[in-house]
Amino acid sequence: MTLQVEFWQLASMFATFVGLLGAAGKALFVQIERHQADRDQKQEEQLRMLLEQIGRQTDNVARVERDFLKFQADLPLQYVRREDYVRNQTVIEAKLDAVALKIENLQLRGARDAVRAGRHRPCEGAPRDAALAFDSRAVQRAAGGGGRGCRAGDDALALSGRHAARRSQGTRLSRRSRARAAAQGAVRTLVERSDALRRRRSRVHDRLRAGDRAADQVLASVTGRECPMMHARHRASSAE
Repeated sequence: MTLQVEFWQLASMFATFVGLLGAAGKALFVQIERHQADRDQKQEEQLRMLLEQIGRQTDNVARVERDFLKFQADLPLQYVRREDYVRNQTVIEAKLDAVALKIENLQLRGARDAVRAGRHRPCEGAPRDAALAFDSRAVQRAAGGGGRGCRAGDDALALSGRHAARRSQGTRLSRRSRARAAAQGAVRTLVERSDALRRRRSRVHDRLRAGDRAADQVLASVTGRECPMMHARHRASSAE
């Protein structure tokens, strides 16, 4: 049994097959486009929701800032004075701490110089090795100085005598003596400044406790300089 197929039948079958492939491809393309459209729509909705959330957060921040500024403007004057006083007190305490640290460093440096020079006698309860070392250095100084005493008071008295003699003769002191005198002068200056700052701070405390004037006015009366906050408040009051 033989099957005979004509040319036109083959052509029609091929055309039908091509049509079926085209229809399947078109249906697949339509599905892909629909999926892309759905995904784009979801992304647009997510972006819109995110922008709305950002806008709400921005509005909340602006509202909080406005409320804070209104609250700060409605604060009583004594709270503002208290804030300025705390800020100025912090600055003064920082300056006092810096001055105390400088004084401590200078005192430690002077003590180290005295130990190096051998004029610092060990106190009671010090290790025996330190006392023996000091006694040996004192004996050596006494032997080399023609029987001069080894106590710290005698050394200081002799040193002051030499300084007075050199000043009377118009000669210059040694480098170590000049450095020691400069260190003592610096320590004395720092102590005076710290005492002045402490007295000024006590005056500020007393006047603020009295409650008669604001903190900036008290600081202006104590330091002799007017605060910029005072000028700002004066301009604000004059504008009102």
